[in-house]
Amino acid sequence: MDLSENTAGFNLIMSNSLEQEIQNYISSNKIDTTDEIRLKVQERLNMGNLVRDENSESHFCAFFVAIDKDEDEIFIGLHKKSGLWLPNGGHIDTGETPLQTVEREIGEEWGDGVVDIRNIKDPELVTIQLIENSKQTCKIHFDIWFFIDVSKSKFHPDENKLKKEYEENKWAGYEESKGLHTSTEVLEMLDYLSKTN
Repeated sequence: MDLSENTAGFNLIMSNSLEQEIQNYISSNKIDTTDEIRLKVQERLNMGNLVRDENSESHFCAFFVAIDKDEDEIFIGLHKKSGLWLPNGGHIDTGETPLQTVEREIGEEWGDGVVDIRNIKDPELVTIQLIENSKQTCKIHFDIWFFIDVSKSKFHPDENKLKKEYEENKWAGYEESKGLHTSTEVLEMLDYLSKTN
């Protein structure tokens, strides 16, 4: 057996692991989403090729939202590629679970040690984002949302890391965030936060 066969076998195992983890999320009562979205996520899982390396147009992503619940504010930024105000997040890479994606992306976008990754809870929301941006090969994101409780006075992400993907970042209340140029999925997330916090 050559290396490419080993790699293909490993990727299949990891893809099955990712599929099973997402399946567990959507079948859980902990995830807030509609039956229609659950069905669409299940249909997408059945298609396989869940990550961007396997399907550049339709794949799974993980968002992580820093929330200061005392202030009812989230940390949000003007994303360079999309031109939208978005929380932090990224594509799930081959071999990763959604939580591993969040851990990697936190290091890339906020810096190591900004939050204690051991305190990240299970995701609470799943949305589907249709992307209409000619600059991006992505057409559909299946987004898994993690929420991270922080105190904004103690939250100090690395500005240099943030500037790689965002024009600017700020703390904004739920209603203020809804007024920014953002995606319908972020609006869904903000509605969810308004109901639950």
